Amino acid sequence: MIVLNVTYELKENVSPADFVNALEENGLAPYCRQEKGNICYSYFYPADGSSQVLLLEKWEDEESLTAHAQTENFARIGQVKNQYVESTDIQKY
Repeated sequence: MIVLNVTYELKENVSPADFVNALEENGLAPYCRQEKGNICYSYFYPADGSSQVLLLEKWEDEESLTAHAQTENFARIGQVKNQYVESTDIQKY
């Protein structure tokens, strides 16, 4: 199993809910959850109210993760990130 902890540092005046809602409402996150090999694709907000969002991703194997990164949906996520996200940190396990 491959686990990714993806921390998004949001741009000034962007709330975590704004970013996650944009991904959910555009069908981007739900699409990822239906991809072959996806086990978990969940967003979490910090309790301290900071401008971060944590995405926990779990994939069956490296093949599934690689296929995910090559989808049109993945590129569309990048477009949404450009509007809301200042920086991204990815930890892979």
